[in-house]
Amino acid sequence: MKRFILIFFILTLTLSLNALGTLRVESIKELPVTHKQLSVYGADGKFAPVLIIKSELKGLGFQNIGRPTKHAPIYNKNKNEYKFYMNDNQRVVEITHSDYVPLEVLLLDDYGVNVDAQRVYEIILTNVPEKEFINIVIISDPPGAEKIIDNKNFGTGQSFELFIGSHSLKLQKNGYKSITREIEVSKSNTLFNNLNLQEVEPIIITIKSTPLGASIFIDDVVIGETNYQPFLFPGKYNLRLSLSKYETIEKMITVTEVGSNIFSYNLEKQTAILKVKTIPENVDVYINNEKLNGESKEVSAGKYRIEVSKGGYFKDSRTIDVLKGKNVTEMFTLKQKTGKLLFSVQPMEAQIVLKKNDNTIQNWSGSNSLSNLSIGDYTISITCNGYKNKSREVTINVEETTKLNIILERSNIKSKIAKKPKSELENRIKEEEQIDSTPNSKILNNSERNINWNDTDSRLVAEQMIKDLMYRPWLQDFILLENSKPILCVGVINSNSLDNQQVDGFIKALERELINSGKVKFSITERNNADNYKLCGADFVIKGVIKSNIDQAGNRKAIFFQIDLELVDIKLNKKIWIGSKEIRKTLVNREYKW
Repeated sequence: MKRFILIFFILTLTLSLNALGTLRVESIKELPVTHKQLSVYGADGKFAPVLIIKSELKGLGFQNIGRPTKHAPIYNKNKNEYKFYMNDNQRVVEITHSDYVPLEVLLLDDYGVNVDAQRVYEIILTNVPEKEFINIVIISDPPGAEKIIDNKNFGTGQSFELFIGSHSLKLQKNGYKSITREIEVSKSNTLFNNLNLQEVEPIIITIKSTPLGASIFIDDVVIGETNYQPFLFPGKYNLRLSLSKYETIEKMITVTEVGSNIFSYNLEKQTAILKVKTIPENVDVYINNEKLNGESKEVSAGKYRIEVSKGGYFKDSRTIDVLKGKNVTEMFTLKQKTGKLLFSVQPMEAQIVLKKNDNTIQNWSGSNSLSNLSIGDYTISITCNGYKNKSREVTINVEETTKLNIILERSNIKSKIAKKPKSELENRIKEEEQIDSTPNSKILNNSERNINWNDTDSRLVAEQMIKDLMYRPWLQDFILLENSKPILCVGVINSNSLDNQQVDGFIKALERELINSGKVKFSITERNNADNYKLCGADFVIKGVIKSNIDQAGNRKAIFFQIDLELVDIKLNKKIWIGSKEIRKTLVNREYKW
């Protein structure tokens, strides 16, 4: 009791504190042109703009900030307004009063008013009078409760300075039920006690998140990780959930004495997966100048510059936007740096093998034009029966045509034809130089057909022609474009020289070489219908013809077989490869020689 009396005595001796009032601009506008002032000049020698200030407050002062103030303001008590002369293009005007805080009016920045000469502007000015502050005492039971006055937390003290008038007071303390009161502060009413808080039990609440593992902060104090069920007293709390790579959640939650008190949140991911796929593979990928290891990376939201490069290919790059939580896949198809080779050789029967880094790229016979060769160094090997072998190095440069002409030198060693037993059928066949048919040639009869074409012929011809087909640029072009192996089928093979069984044997040999190459997919079709291949689902079809003729002199007979094949793009109906093969067999006294 003595303590309360002492506090009250101190309060009665305390003088009230006075604070300055506040000036406010309610509105500002430019008046019509009829209010033009032409007779008054400003400090800059131009016609002075006029500012009319409407206010019931007397004793106001005015000043042009940053520029001279030439004329004193004029007060019209009948209209309760002031007339103040500004300068042309004046930006700031200060209004003062002894009982109020000075007010700077930012005409252009705050109100968008660009002051011009000869114009009149009007301000409506209001004022909030000064407030009288006194000391008061607030005592809670139990002590230590937080005092929240007019929605502002003043802490757990007891003595406070408030202005005279009505105030909202809230007392809260953990473990107790909060109370709210309206208090009236006056010089005769400065002590507020008998504020008793009722004790309450803590409540189990549930805090959950997706995904789990977010740190839980209650009033900035970490208490655990989701999902979790802590005990809290009824009241309001600041809840914060924090998890790496996810947006932080901050919420004000209210714990009630009744109800479920379950708080569930879905965390929004701040990052995303940026994936880069390329054709060809094994390229160098840089994201914002940092090399990418693998094909994907977890990144934050923002802009990213992707640069892709590989030796022998043109570089590619692009800038992309990555949104948080939105995975992105970017596809790059690099264009290969290529050149062209024009190759000619004498004799035209020469066999050529083109290699790069010890890998065979293509082989063919005679002269050839090779487009879309990847740039770099190549080795060309040229061989021909009866001539010396030759090897040359050649470099293919980007978007350039390289010409190479080879003339083989004849060998002094005469080729010998070894006689082989009739039973060794495979050794009865040998490729010779191409010989044009003579006018005396004739079509083979059935006996000559059956004797002179066999399975070994089919196998060797199919092997060499399919090998040539596989090394041509169409295959690589298709794989780069479609990212898959092409589907081939064998169509109609016409022949005036072979019977159906021999043609079927040759077709099967072609199919076997296609399948065993591993470079294409194969589709089976019925060959008795010339257009059936269009329905087999293939991308390309092989078609061709086998012709033959004979040339005879005395007891020596030469039999020639000409095999012509072509690869046709089914969709475009366009030939993309033509292959030709010619073999010769010699019959002497019924013995066959290659």
